[in-house]
Amino acid sequence: METRLAKLEAIIPTLATREDLARQTAETMDRMDRLVAGLRADFDRKFSEINTAILELRKDFDRKFILCMSIQITTLFAIIGLLSKIANII
Repeated sequence: METRLAKLEAIIPTLATREDLARQTAETMDRMDRLVAGLRADFDRKFSEINTAILELRKDFDRKFILCMSIQITTLFAIIGLLSKIANII
């Protein structure tokens, strides 16, 4: 028993009281809360930046999609016009 206590005293030179442990636990929890709040703010900022970038890409894609669709429809009308001219329909 005494050897166990001697080993324990060698590892932990002073035994902390319950109040010290409670204070250390509270300080640790406060630090963790601050870290989590900071990380949450960083994630919110990054997600808002990503969301903004996605919205810009979506607007650009919509413009390009409408342009491609209008080109295809115009080409379709041109082909129909050429085919009707070849067939002497008009």
